[in-house]
Amino acid sequence: MRLVVKLRLIPELVGKEHFPRPVKVDRAHRTAQQAQPGKSRTILARIHHFQEKELISQRSRIQQGFEYNGKKVLIFPDYTSEVMTQRRAFRDVMQTLRDHKIKHTLRYPARLHVYWRNGEAPAIFNDAKEAAWSLEQHKSSEKE
Repeated sequence: MRLVVKLRLIPELVGKEHFPRPVKVDRAHRTAQQAQPGKSRTILARIHHFQEKELISQRSRIQQGFEYNGKKVLIFPDYTSEVMTQRRAFRDVMQTLRDHKIKHTLRYPARLHVYWRNGEAPAIFNDAKEAAWSLEQHKSSEKE
């Protein structure tokens, strides 16, 4: 019964117009423990059809998360711990880019694309230290 509720929740969050039929979930479960007291546990779900999974991810990015019963619902891909470690290395650089309103994306597995100027091809970084150095160079050239 619980799985049926979750199946109905996805179209409700994303938009019923995107799902003419129920979303098929191969399996779903909660993580073992709460990350922080008072916060909900993460739910991992394997969506059967790739196109539906991509649509859910895309709508989540466009809408910047969803809201359900007054609570924010965030949807993220489930990466391996190795990939998460690689992506985490870019956290500080990405925060600085956000603070300076510089457009950027973090592509899979861990490649940072930075768009220094509109219309230009992005600078691509595979290493967080290299990206941080380039950001410092960019900031100093902006001051001059």
